[in-house]
Amino acid sequence: MIRPESNAPAPKRDESEDLLLLDSQKVSKEDRKEILDTIDRVVAENKIAVTPDQFDLKPKRNGIVFPLLINGAAVVAVVAGFFVAKIVFNKQQNEISSQAGTFFSAEGKLLDEVRKQTQAELAAKDQQIKQTQV
Repeated sequence: MIRPESNAPAPKRDESEDLLLLDSQKVSKEDRKEILDTIDRVVAENKIAVTPDQFDLKPKRNGIVFPLLINGAAVVAVVAGFFVAKIVFNKQQNEISSQAGTFFSAEGKLLDEVRKQTQAELAAKDQQIKQTQV
């Protein structure tokens, strides 16, 4: 054991140290046996008997309203989630479709412009051919 310095206060002992004093150095065998017998007797007297009836839990009220409300709320939440997901999916699908239509319409406009230019060039060539034949 470490001895405290002379000017330092004595260390405080807690209850766990007191329990450790039941060591053979401090307590005689007879006293230790008497203490352990007393502890065993007190434990035996205060023991609670465990029966199967203690595990049989019975509710104070047999109500069906609360479980029905909870289940109904769960069904409503699931159905609402389904419809919200469907609306969001349809909105996204419509946005994708409109973007594709814009893309196709841009391609269509480009093709129309190329077609007009080629027709104009063909018309100019036809005009030149007619002028040379005359």
